Amino acid sequence: EVARNCAYTNSGTTLGRGTLESSSTGVAVAFTSAAVVSVVATAAWGNNLENLALRATIEGFAPTWVSATQVGAGVGSALIESTGLICRATSAPSNITPSVSANTWYHVYLYLSGSTPTLESSTSAPVAFATPAGTARSKTADTSRRYLYSFRTDGSSNIRRWSYIPAGSIYMWAAQQVNATPFRVLSNGTATTSTAVSCAAVASTTSRAVFCSVIDVGASGHGTYVGDNSFTVSSTSFMVGIGNGQVQTGMVPIDASQNLNYIASDAVGGSYIDVQGFVLER
Repeated sequence: EVARNCAYTNSGTTLGRGTLESSSTGVAVAFTSAAVVSVVATAAWGNNLENLALRATIEGFAPTWVSATQVGAGVGSALIESTGLICRATSAPSNITPSVSANTWYHVYLYLSGSTPTLESSTSAPVAFATPAGTARSKTADTSRRYLYSFRTDGSSNIRRWSYIPAGSIYMWAAQQVNATPFRVLSNGTATTSTAVSCAAVASTTSRAVFCSVIDVGASGHGTYVGDNSFTVSSTSFMVGIGNGQVQTGMVPIDASQNLNYIASDAVGGSYIDVQGFVLER
């Protein structure tokens, strides 16, 4: 016989079989001492292993800007927290045209509508799985929705354009004036003690690092120093440090509130920070 998903116990050469997959009750089976019992992997067993292996991973579903009114995602696979099963899209899910307000973050979620992978957007923030799995997140109060990415609108309720780089999950702002508000998160900074700078308007709530340019146009001898909030930034303790007339571009960590810290060497002014993109955790 072939029996699937049974629970077995043994006593000597008697094998007690528990409930069958078909829900009929099993009975004890007696074997001789020479009997060989083989356990063969099934497709269901393989699927369970795959679900466990991919629990924290999103394969594909690249965030896609379609237009100032539409967003989408590429093909891919991701586990849905509520079912513990993989949702696969062998063709790109249908684009969505969300109803949006100005200067607002929206979060895009994946769910199954019947058997169809489907996207939706919401202002409801993503939260970590109840049993944490890397950076995997679901929609607040709805674990049937797997978080994919976030997008931001401008002052005219247009969806700001971006380009997505899968290697490193980097989300770069595109076709934007990134040396002006809101991307210029620090303008002519004068703080002479370690001071927080918010990047929340240009880095999603799931981001923990920004791609930015630190600029110093201060007088001779002026310096600008930048770091995260895990330490007090100073002229001798920093992640990025530049002098007057210099620019340095790279990644800087941010905290869960999307803040980084900076200090200027004097209060005359001349420190600037422009954010061009962020690392998307999902």
